[in-house]
Amino acid sequence: MLLDTPIEALPTTSPMTIKRLKSLGLNTYFDLINYFPFRYEDYSIIKPIYLLREGGLITVKGVITESKNTFTQRGFKLQKITIHDGSGSLTITWINQPYLVHILKEGLTLAISGEVVRFAGKLTLQPKEWEIVKNDTLIHTGRIMPIYSETYGLSSKTIREKMFHVISHLKNTREPEEVLPTQILSFNSLIPLQKAYIQIHFPASKNELMQARARLGFDELLTLQLVSQYTKRQWQARKVKYSYI
Repeated sequence: MLLDTPIEALPTTSPMTIKRLKSLGLNTYFDLINYFPFRYEDYSIIKPIYLLREGGLITVKGVITESKNTFTQRGFKLQKITIHDGSGSLTITWINQPYLVHILKEGLTLAISGEVVRFAGKLTLQPKEWEIVKNDTLIHTGRIMPIYSETYGLSSKTIREKMFHVISHLKNTREPEEVLPTQILSFNSLIPLQKAYIQIHFPASKNELMQARARLGFDELLTLQLVSQYTKRQWQARKVKYSYI
């Protein structure tokens, strides 16, 4: 079964990353999908460059036409990446991240999410997330973005990449097994368990995120209630047992 798979099976994952995942108690794919985001950023609005307006979180996507390092008078190294999307060009600036120039090379397609701001009289993007686009699949931009609690050496972005791998394969299975009868799902307007896991990590919309939270929250409360009842029965049985002593 997919969810029983040990996290060592995650592709392109270093032994150090595996060790750090395990330090969070994530030993299997099932553990991983139960590591829920603690908040979200909405980068789902994708706009052409010529329609950019100051303010708001958006995503732009274009081909890199220039990638270079420059220096300020104070000695700061700036990375300036210019992209073109057919409607216009946009230059985005990072500070003291020189490695970016070696990664974001001319000719690659880049998606960047962030806030549109005005700097030196020109509109630009204050970058929050970026990714090189492959096969038109966006993981870190262009969607409602899950943000995960981090630990030393393990970023939310890395966790998101691993989660995306598992969730993508989860869609082709019947896991996790549905535990509630259809009548209960229908009466409480709850979505199926598998869909809830998919949407809690990579929601297609805010409405589907709310539905996922409602379903998983219902399951949690039901589990707590069952545990409480079981504990109460154990305590009552113990009282009966010792009442004869």
